[in-house]
Order: sequence, then structure tokens, then C-alpha cells
Amino acid sequence: TVSFGQAFRRGVAILDGEREVVLGGIYKLHRANSFEVIRGLHERIKEINSTLPEGVQIVSYYDQSELVSSSIRTVSSALILGLILVSVVAFLFLGNLRNALIMVCSLPFAMLFGVILMERMGFPGDLISFGGMAIALGMIIDATIIMVEKLQTAAGQPSKERESENAILKAAQEVGRPIVFAVAVIAVVFLPIFTLGEIEGKMFKPLAFAVVATMGGSLLYALLIAPIFFRLLHRMDHKRAGHGPGKILSRILDRYEAMLNRTLKHPFALVSVLLVLLMTGALGFMRLGREFSPTLQEGTINCYVYMNPNVSLDEIKAVCSDVSKIASGVPEVKNVIADIGYGEVGPHMHHTNYGCITITLKPRRFWSRARNQQEVVAVLEQRLKGFLGVSIGFSQPIAHELDGLIAGSGAQVVMKVFGDDMDELKALAVEVEHIVAEVDGVADLRVEQTDGQTQLQVILNSTQLARYGLNKHEVQSVVHQALTGDVVGDVFEGEMTSRILVRLDKRYQEDREALGNLLILTPSGSHVPLSSLAEIKTVTGLRQISRENTQRYISVQCNVRGRDVGTFVRDAQAAVDKAEVLPPGYRVAWGGQFELQQAANRRLAFVIPVTLVLVLSMLYGLFGSLRLALLIMLNVPLALVGGVLALAAFGENVSIPSSIGFIALFGIALTDGVVLISRFERLRQEGTGLLEAVISGCRSKFRPVLMTTVTTALGLLPLIIATGTGSEVQRPLAIVVVFGLATSTVITLFVIPAAYIWIEKKWEHRLQSEESGSVKTGNP
Repeated sequence: TVSFGQAFRRGVAILDGEREVVLGGIYKLHRANSFEVIRGLHERIKEINSTLPEGVQIVSYYDQSELVSSSIRTVSSALILGLILVSVVAFLFLGNLRNALIMVCSLPFAMLFGVILMERMGFPGDLISFGGMAIALGMIIDATIIMVEKLQTAAGQPSKERESENAILKAAQEVGRPIVFAVAVIAVVFLPIFTLGEIEGKMFKPLAFAVVATMGGSLLYALLIAPIFFRLLHRMDHKRAGHGPGKILSRILDRYEAMLNRTLKHPFALVSVLLVLLMTGALGFMRLGREFSPTLQEGTINCYVYMNPNVSLDEIKAVCSDVSKIASGVPEVKNVIADIGYGEVGPHMHHTNYGCITITLKPRRFWSRARNQQEVVAVLEQRLKGFLGVSIGFSQPIAHELDGLIAGSGAQVVMKVFGDDMDELKALAVEVEHIVAEVDGVADLRVEQTDGQTQLQVILNSTQLARYGLNKHEVQSVVHQALTGDVVGDVFEGEMTSRILVRLDKRYQEDREALGNLLILTPSGSHVPLSSLAEIKTVTGLRQISRENTQRYISVQCNVRGRDVGTFVRDAQAAVDKAEVLPPGYRVAWGGQFELQQAANRRLAFVIPVTLVLVLSMLYGLFGSLRLALLIMLNVPLALVGGVLALAAFGENVSIPSSIGFIALFGIALTDGVVLISRFERLRQEGTGLLEAVISGCRSKFRPVLMTTVTTALGLLPLIIATGTGSEVQRPLAIVVVFGLATSTVITLFVIPAAYIWIEKKWEHRLQSEESGSVKTGNP
């Protein structure tokens, strides 16, 4: 018979647990701008909807443009607030509107310069790259601060106009070299980010490039534009140009000088405090958690439903429908759509016992009870506990894709049990599952489904086939037509295309005995039943065999909630090793985000020391003295203490973003040290005594050092207090820099001067001893 019918269904989509819908996915091309593509799609969908019949329309249920827009709004708001705070501080510190204007103008100039370079180099304007600009916001103004401070001092000297111009030019030349060096150090310390691997590199290289490009703009402004701008604004107005610090800053400066004098008289007490700080920081660092990157709260939750491999499409549809209705009842949920099995097209081909339920949340301002996305997940977990025979897990769309890209599985942690025998692998995987289930923080734990699939096996008998003159291909072709059918062509009706499927009577699919009675035509023209040629039986067998580098494995997968991934994996590894469940020839490989974190740490552990050596070489080239270069490098370990303690206080973990914060802190700490030591050396070259040079240098550079600290801290402060989308990723970075600067500034203003005096006295004493020895040798 010839009839019209539906193709065999292997998937279904349900909206809000009530009605079926047709689900489609649209993916952008590589390197295409997500926001522009989605905007164009919305316009096109609007046009298409206007032509569709009543009751039919295309609607988007998952739209990344909302995530992109929300993330950019978060960082943009932080940038604007930081810009305002930095501008206010610049005026308060300088007490001079004209000089403050010169400094503030460096911000838009450098950012525009950075944006142009990013566009030319093909870097996108996204959450990560804008985060780089937020990091650079406070540092942009540093070079201009140093320049304007020097120009202000030079212009404040009474002189004729021509002499004043020469003084300004000389002052600009004097600080030009330290400024170039300071920006160069910032660029060099960010080099390790450019060495990161593919996934982490693609994520964080735009941030590093944004910082370097923006700092390049700040250097250009400080060296070429700021002096011209200064001269134009202060022409024939030397009194205003040389306006000193305000009353508040003067009082702070006097207090600082008094404290500095006391510190210089008690260097051993200072050393004791530093040793305590270093020990506290080291202990704190060892106790910090480890993770690849803080989880971005995407505003969308994926709920994954796994059932027995033999369930029908209708059975899992009913379960997913109930799950969707329960999820829809959560006040924070906007809509729910369930995608079960797979359709005719799409990137993911799942079995029909699998369903992915996408839960889109309302904007946070409409949330009633939950404070964050984790609390919404906790509510869903509690409400979905009553489903028997169903395994339920949670993730997010982008996080799930990233986890799959890292380890081939959409989970944060993947334990792959390798070996040869599938039965033994299954038993070992279950044993590992039981062990890991006892580790604190485990969530969504499950073993990869490899068996339990009911199979109809038709095992051909070679002897019987030869007896009747048949070959395997002929018989297999008939069996295939009986069970699934063969597509032999297409029917075209206008734009509609229908496949022509040739299939034997339906009873052969439903009744094993009927299949055994299926008659096979032999070359002699006679017919023989299939049961005479083959053994037909129903068995439970493997549904898949996973391999990596040709080795079989079964994975145990889980997510981590309530603690960091790094320490969870450490504890889980210890528990599995202690149990000693693996026989010879079998092993467990740990993957997922932990694997990516370890790879990044190994690379940074090699590159960062190399970078520090390079910076040390640069310092040696600047001062021509190894002792001074090492003195400035003293800032690096001591500056880390504040960042480490701040991470612990805020409950953050060591991650790639926080590591980038430490890298930025390196650069800032070093540049402040360079500014101070350069001033000491110049005063001593002019004939000033050691102690007087240190005190005078500290007093003259107190304001620029303090300003660079305050402007950088305030520039990043909005990222710490931000609560919008994407703030989770930027917060650890900002915390490290802001609070690390606290210890770094103290070290720069107190420790560096004290250490400089001690080192120089030792050096002078050594030189005197050598000269004395030479005199004695030359005069017997």
C-alpha cells in the first residue's frame, strides 16, 4: 500500500510543559559579531512573522544578545563610575582645575586609542576586553600624574616666559624616561597572558591586549600632549601653574613625613612586621581555593534529564513536561522549553532518553526571593527531588558548551576510568561514583550510560546461508526493509519535499515471531523463513563505547557547588587513591575545568618567573645597578600580601582573573618603586646627602605615588561592588589590585626608603673599605 505518514520521531520540544513547538537553532559564523548577527536576526524574524498565518509566529526562547548587553552594561557602568571617581580625586589632590583637566583628558584619549587598536587587530569589544579597560582606567592617569607633577613644579619657579618654556621642556625630558619605563613594565608583566593556551587564551588575551593598547595611548598622551596642553592652559600664569597641595593633603604629607622619620629610626621593627605579613600571606595563599574562572551567571539555567535507555519518547516527554511545569512555578522563571532527543537537524544528536530543559530567568529586578542564580538552582533541586528513576543535573548554556569543549562532557569535573574490559570498567566506574559521592561539594553526580539498551539481534548462520546460496548482504537488506525501511527517492510538491520510504508490513517490527517467519527469496526461486537462516533474540547490550587515543573508558561526571573545583578535585583524588579500587591495567584520568586550570597554572608558573627576570633586566638597564633593581623587585612579593588576604576575606578563589590581578599589581608596584628610586638617585647626583635625599624625595613624590594608588583603586572599586551580569568574573581581579595596592603603597612609601638607606650605607661602607685596602696596599 502507498500512504502518507510521518517520519519516525526521535525528538520533541515542549513550551512551558504544556504544548509542543517546533524548535530551531541559529548559529553565527566564526569571527562574526554575536550582537550584530542577533540584531539582524530579530529584524528578519519580524519581517517573517508579518507574513505568517494567524496563530503562528517565530519567537526566541534563548537569546545571547541579552547576556552580551547585560554584561557590557555592567562593565560600562563600572567604567563610567570609575571615570567620575578618578576625575574627582584628581581635582581634590591637585587643588587645580586646569591640571586636573589635563589629567582627566588622558582617560578618553587613551581609551579611544585602545579601542582603535583593538578594532584594527580584530579583538572584539566584549565583557573581557572592556574589563581590561577597567583595569587600565586607574593606571592610564598615572603617567600623566607624574608628568603634570613635574611640569607644575618647574612652572612654579619665577622666570621669564622663554625661560619657563625651557624649564617645562627640561622637566618633561627629565621624567620622560621613567614614564616610558613604567609603561613598558606594565606591558611586559602582561606578556604571560599572551602565552595561555587555546581556550583560556581566547578568553583572556583580549583583556591583556586592551590593557597594553590603552596604556600605549596613555604614554602617547603623557609624553606629547600633556606638556602642550599644560603650556596652553598655564601661559603667563605661573602662580596657578605651580599651585601646591591643598591644606588636607599638606596635613597628610606632614603626618607621613613624621611617620617616615620614626620608621627610619627603627628599621628592625619594620623588618619584623614585614616578615609577619609575608608569613601570613603565604599561609593565606595556601588555604585559598582554586578554580579556572568564577562562574558567569548567565541568567539562563539548563536542567538535564536522564532516564533508562529503554524509555519511549512519550515516557520521557511526560517527565520533562512535569519538570517544566514545576520549573515554571518558580517566581524567578520567565519561560521554560524542553528539548528531548534530537530533531532532523542540529549540532547535538542525543538519545531519546535525554532531555535538556532551558529555563530562562526574569531580570533580577523582578526576582522576589532568590538573591542569586545559585539560590534559584537550589529551589529547583528541592522541588524536583520526587522523580524516581530520573537523574537530573543543572548547568548553564555557555558553561555547558565550555565544559564539553574542555573534556567532551558537559560537567565541571570528569573522571575517566580507562581499561580494556567493559564489564570491569562499569564496575570500577560505579565504585568511583560511590567514593566521590562522599566528597563535600559534589553535585549532579552520574556515571556515563554505556549499557542497558535493549537490542534485537539477528545473528546470521553462515552454513545455512551457503546451503541456500545466499550472502549476508542480501539477507541484511531484507531485514533492514522490514525493521526500518529504505529511502528510495523524493516526491516534490512545490517547495515541499517528501521522502519515499519502502518498508515491509508493520507486524515485522512489533512481533519477533512474525519477523522469524519473514520469507527470504533464494537464488533458486524458493522462499525460506528468516528463522532458518538466523538466530533472533532480544538482549540487553552496550549502547556506546567511548575511546580516547584508542583506549576504552567510562566517565564519571559531576559538578561542584558550595566550594571551589580545585580543592574538590584534590579531595576526590585523595579519596579514590586511598580506596585502592583500581586493578593493574586500569587508571583514572581527571579532566574538566580542573584540567584547564592546571594547564594554565603550569604555563604561568614557567612564564611569570621568566617575565620577572626580564623586568629585573630592564631595571638594571635603567639604573645600572643590580642592588637597586633587586630593591625595587622587593615590592613584588610584599605587594601580593594584600591581594591574598583580600581574596580570603571576600571568599574568592585563586583563578585566572585573580592571577591577572596579581600580574597587574606587579606592574603598578614596580612603577611606583621606580618613581621613588629615580628621585632619590637624581637628588644624590645633585649633591644631596643620603638621608636628606630620601626624605626630600619621599616628600616630593608622596602626592604622585598616593594619587596613582587612589586613582587606580577607585577606578576598579565599581567592579568590586557591581552586581550585574559578568561582575563575577571581574570581581576577583579588582579585589586583588585594589587591596594589593594598600600593602604596595605602604611598602613603596616606608619600606623602600628604609631599605634604600640601609643598602646604600652598606654599599658606601664596602667602597670605603676597598679604597682603604687599596691605599694600604699602595703604601707599604
